Amino acid sequence: VKKDLGEAARLLRQAAVSGHTTAQFRLGFMLLTGSAGAKNLAEAAHWFRLSAEQGNGDAQLRLGYMYAQGEGLPRDLVRALMWLNISAAQKTDRAALMRDGLAELMTKEEVIETCRDSLTAYKVPKVVHFRDELPKSNVGKILRRLLK
Repeated sequence: VKKDLGEAARLLRQAAVSGHTTAQFRLGFMLLTGSAGAKNLAEAAHWFRLSAEQGNGDAQLRLGYMYAQGEGLPRDLVRALMWLNISAAQKTDRAALMRDGLAELMTKEEVIETCRDSLTAYKVPKVVHFRDELPKSNVGKILRRLLK
């Protein structure tokens, strides 16, 4: 069977419009890379967002990256951190690495704003302290009592 990326994009679009999260992600990726025609970063972000809102960790990672880089979306470190945080919670290792690197570039106020956007009210920190490392026991567990 001969590869026809244009036909693949057409079929993916049909599935994506009907709400199929994997199709939304794959269509977004095709639009991002231009593998089925011209690149369209804004439309790619649209499909990544729809897939991300349905819980697709890879789409959440890609959307966070696009916000961080200002690729197809206005650069917004708060939204980038929010999407990378959500993706990292699903055990997406690359998202955790990107999130941690991005968090180092943000101010305390931006971190709190991100928490307001992605956490329930009682979990939002009132104060943020940046530390190079956390106190740990001999077996590697974080000593939470020493953090208070």
